Amino acid sequence: MKWFTPLLLATLVLFTFSCKKSQEDNTPELSFCKLLSVYYNTDSIRMYHYNANGQLVLKWDLFEQGPAFLSSHYVYQNNKLAFFYRSTADSTFFVYDSYGRIISYERHTYPFGGLQIRRTSLSYNSQNQVILETDKAIFPKLLKGVNPEDSIVYTYENQNIKTKDYYWWLDPAQISHDHYEFSYDNGKNSYAVTGEPLVYYLSWNKNNLLNTTINNIQQAPDTIIKYNTSDYPLLIHSSVPYEIKLTYECH
Repeated sequence: MKWFTPLLLATLVLFTFSCKKSQEDNTPELSFCKLLSVYYNTDSIRMYHYNANGQLVLKWDLFEQGPAFLSSHYVYQNNKLAFFYRSTADSTFFVYDSYGRIISYERHTYPFGGLQIRRTSLSYNSQNQVILETDKAIFPKLLKGVNPEDSIVYTYENQNIKTKDYYWWLDPAQISHDHYEFSYDNGKNSYAVTGEPLVYYLSWNKNNLLNTTINNIQQAPDTIIKYNTSDYPLLIHSSVPYEIKLTYECH
């Protein structure tokens, strides 16, 4: 792992602590939290910044490898997230139904200098849980004569995703299938309080994911070592392995 330069690290710490309140003391239980930062070991940081309405407006990523900074900027219309764009020029646009749920989004990327567009659609059950996610290339078509659509089917238990079945095309005539099973802790889900759009399956859960089984093969588990007084995780020993530290602002 490589270390940040002192000047860069000092800049990041000053920027983060200007809007953060530590939750590692014995303060009274708090009712609402926003995730502010995630530290991966000592060399990678993700930081979230919000406007006066509590909406996410900026996310910074600083990783050991890749660009020095990767920023994501979030733009709202009618109090809903309309789109966000990254410093890499990639962008994602959202479509809502009459209930205010995201029913589709398009990702515009520019690999090798050319535009690529993929569209993901979401279907919900009567409890407003996503039960079907489909994804396909819009431009350009990836396979001659066909436009394959990958799909993911979800089932739930206790407000958490219990199983995930992923069907994806290897070629125009062959589809593959992976089956996932999950288990969770009893704490509150840190992915659900980032302010990011609820299109990532981990953000749909009530609790934090601990164990994953893929095609009946148990993956190395995560271990949550410490929680704050509002039951959000503060310290995680990841299966990767590395240590993850999280900070919040709570009200």
